Amino acid sequence: MRKATSTSALALFAGASTGNKIQLGTIHGVGTLLAEGRMYGGISYLIEIWREQNGLTRTDGLIDAKNEIIERVRRMKELILTLETGEVVPIIITGTISGHAEIRIIGPVPGYRLAHDCNVPDVKLSGRS
Repeated sequence: MRKATSTSALALFAGASTGNKIQLGTIHGVGTLLAEGRMYGGISYLIEIWREQNGLTRTDGLIDAKNEIIERVRRMKELILTLETGEVVPIIITGTISGHAEIRIIGPVPGYRLAHDCNVPDVKLSGRS
C-alpha cells in the first residue's frame, strides 16, 4: 500500500474499470482502530469502492499497522475504523499479510447514501470531491 496522505479523500474516477467492475473512488489516510474496547492509533488505510456488474458495490481495502496489532485484531469480529475525517466505518478483516490486513466495510460508505440496505452509492453527498 502506498503511503497515506495527511487528509482523507474520496475521489471519483469516472470510467476506471477492471473486468466486470468499475472503480467509483478511494478513501485513504491515517486513522484509529477500535477493537473490543481498545483503541489503536496510526492505522493507515486505503479503501477502494467498486461497482460490480450486478449493480452492488464492494468496499475492499487494506490497513497497515505494526505486526503485533494486526495479529491481535485479525480474528476479532467488532472492529471500527475511524477515518481522519472523524467518520466511523465498521469493518471485518478478510485476510492478513505481515503488517497488512485486507478489509471489507460492512456498513455505510462515507460520502454515499445507501439504497435498499446495501452499499449502493446512488447519490454522491455534498461536500465531497
